[in-house]
Amino acid sequence: VARGGPAPVRFTNAGADPTATELRLAGAARLSGALSGPLPAAPALSAAAPEMAVTIGVGGPVMAALSGPTGSLNQAASSLQAAIRAAGETAAFAKALAFAVDGRLLALAGAPDAPIVFGRTNADAATVQQLALGTGRPAIAGDEAGAVNGPPATLERVTVYGAVYVEALPLASECLFTGAVQARRRQEGCVRFSYVPDGSRTPRRYRCQPDMALARRAAELGLESSEDLPPDERRMVLVDTRPAFTSVHYGQPAYAQLSGAGPEGIRAGAEDGGEMGAFHFLMQPQREANLRAAVSDYLRVGLAAGYFFVT
Repeated sequence: VARGGPAPVRFTNAGADPTATELRLAGAARLSGALSGPLPAAPALSAAAPEMAVTIGVGGPVMAALSGPTGSLNQAASSLQAAIRAAGETAAFAKALAFAVDGRLLALAGAPDAPIVFGRTNADAATVQQLALGTGRPAIAGDEAGAVNGPPATLERVTVYGAVYVEALPLASECLFTGAVQARRRQEGCVRFSYVPDGSRTPRRYRCQPDMALARRAAELGLESSEDLPPDERRMVLVDTRPAFTSVHYGQPAYAQLSGAGPEGIRAGAEDGGEMGAFHFLMQPQREANLRAAVSDYLRVGLAAGYFFVT
């Protein structure tokens, strides 16, 4: 039984009816799985020797070579199961399962509490994408699936691409988080002057986005708190306050640079009026303000200055 959401699935007998026991569902082990995106009935693989990297629990990543036919989803599932089982020697690999379910592939680890994660290999970057099994790895966590929390983390003026799963956040100051932040111990620590995606679970937050934008919009509508915002209004505010980057591709000169067209609450949301994130040290908003003030003093009467940033 594959759960359809984050809540765990548990079966018990209904009174004197022993059906759950007879189906061996009462007290069944909970296995971690990877569910692909929607796939065509006959997925096509372009690699001559299809392979993926697979990690189960703390084992891996190891190479899993698909050697069987993949002309249908059932064949692809069978080939995937054989590849995972041959990739490792532990029970988590040797007893792994793979199925075709509702137009998707479902891979289950062969041992409880062992998350399964797929990735590309050096020789084959296409197969994991063509089978829609690419897994977004967390930026900070105790394992590659985010099932184990990382240690307490103190972060100052950094940009984090990906989800964060930690035991605690003693301090996060002037940071940009692009993925959800989950701290197990939320009674200690503080997040300040940072962008924290909606739905995150953190210690108390001070002057963070999008919290401030949501509260401001609620006040404009005469509501008591941001929790009272209508869904459409809330969605609009969340979209308007989302950080915009010039580039998110590592290696490009503008990697992690905030876009000039991004929200002002991010570009000037740090404690000193600078930008949040890794490029705070440039003091870009202050430099722009100084330039505007200086140039205006030297303009002839009736002239105005325009500013155009080189891209």
